[in-house]
Amino acid sequence: MKKTPLKEVEPGQFYHFGLARRIQYMLDRYGGHLTETLDEVLKFLINADVLQLAKASGCQVWPIQCRFFNSLMEKWPPFLLGVYQGNSKPANANDYLEDFVNKALQLQRDGFFYRGKV
Repeated sequence: MKKTPLKEVEPGQFYHFGLARRIQYMLDRYGGHLTETLDEVLKFLINADVLQLAKASGCQVWPIQCRFFNSLMEKWPPFLLGVYQGNSKPANANDYLEDFVNKALQLQRDGFFYRGKV
């Protein structure tokens, strides 16, 4: 059985799906027709908010969701970048957003390679 690597983010746990990996997945799934027109800068809308699962247990899920903001991709569905689960909100927002911010900065610095193009 494969074990999912979870990161401790007090008072719960967090999983980061990987920004470049999720962009790759979305382009593969929805963007086959964009190969020649994908020369523009990728723009995103990011959302992070709570989903209260059960009042009695206090269990909360805080997903980090992403949606393309480019004109050719704006009708595509949002996708998950990470998810936190705990009995209350993450104690430190920096810990919660750290993986996403680091990967976004890396992509901004190095570019995103898709089918041999940056």
